Amino acid sequence: MSGEFWAIPLSDGTYACGVVVMAPLRERSASRVMFLAGLLDWWSPRAPTHDAIAAAPCLAQAKLHVEGIGFYGGNVLGVLGPGSVPILPWLFRGARMPENSHVYLGLSPQREQRPSDDELPVISTWGYDFARLVAERNFGVNPAKS
Repeated sequence: MSGEFWAIPLSDGTYACGVVVMAPLRERSASRVMFLAGLLDWWSPRAPTHDAIAAAPCLAQAKLHVEGIGFYGGNVLGVLGPGSVPILPWLFRGARMPENSHVYLGLSPQREQRPSDDELPVISTWGYDFARLVAERNFGVNPAKS
């Protein structure tokens, strides 16, 4: 469900936070196990809570398999509550080249991709541990020193 969040333990013992930005689509051709995940711009020595992450904007978004949440040894900790910064899906292009590709709002196709869409990021799919790697790079956590 959109707004659900989970802890991402980092190699130095601190935490980042992942959030469900968009649940899997219910269309026939859509994957039932891939959702749009977000990495919040939040870092702490304690696991995330509703109040702690309420003001955190989204740092990165990508598709993630539902098992990516449990990969970190935890579960969904809660759902973003009223007063939290809204985490909305970003616009993406489906591929580097516009031929046979679409522009997406999160996981939802919006229109055919055009050459003028080059400024949009290409939607990617994260491996289970990729959000941790992005967080560690962004927050300056050095796994070699941990």
